[in-house]
Amino acid sequence: MGLFEFYQSLPSIESITPYQFYIKGYTEALKQFSDVRVVLSEEWLQGVPLDLRDYFYRVGFPNYFIPIFLQEDCFGFVLKGFSKETPRFGTNMLLPGCERIMPGGLVLLVEGIKDTYLPLQACRGLPVTVLPMLTAVPGRELLAWFKEHNCAVLYVPDNDDRRADHVSRFAEVCGKVGIRNSLFLLEQVGDFGEFFETTKRIAVLEEGKRLRKLVQSLVTF
Repeated sequence: MGLFEFYQSLPSIESITPYQFYIKGYTEALKQFSDVRVVLSEEWLQGVPLDLRDYFYRVGFPNYFIPIFLQEDCFGFVLKGFSKETPRFGTNMLLPGCERIMPGGLVLLVEGIKDTYLPLQACRGLPVTVLPMLTAVPGRELLAWFKEHNCAVLYVPDNDDRRADHVSRFAEVCGKVGIRNSLFLLEQVGDFGEFFETTKRIAVLEEGKRLRKLVQSLVTF
């Protein structure tokens, strides 16, 4: 069995109740994307290629299987289980949500899976695609794909001590690829993943309102 056939054999996230498998923030966020599957236990690994099994053991069962596609084939994946470690196989060329991108549209890049939840809610009804980068800075392949589709990019890195470095690196990669980005950097926004921390939720909701106004201004010109 190949990787794609293994993926197809797994149960969908919609069929897994929170009582079977729930990770605060990740479950809510991943339910907004299509094609997320769940590996419930070690027994489910019988179909995965032997050279890939070690990735699954590094997060603990059960775990979410988030496929990365190249055209119609699943060529890589990201796992999220009961661990902070997030093993990857492949690169982030076509991320979860890329199938929603419209040519010439606006793409909002956030750093992680949890970070997608509030922007997707805040920008509901607006022509913007929200993507989790799964890395601090998107790869050249992904940005080149955006350029090919004439997309504009709004980049929102996490507000941590490496933010300035990530912003600088992002601008550098965009320059090499030639993608439009200079007007679309939200300077003060914090970590949208903090929406799932009750003590920080109100502040993050305010950032969500500001994000919606910014997106509205960018898609109504």
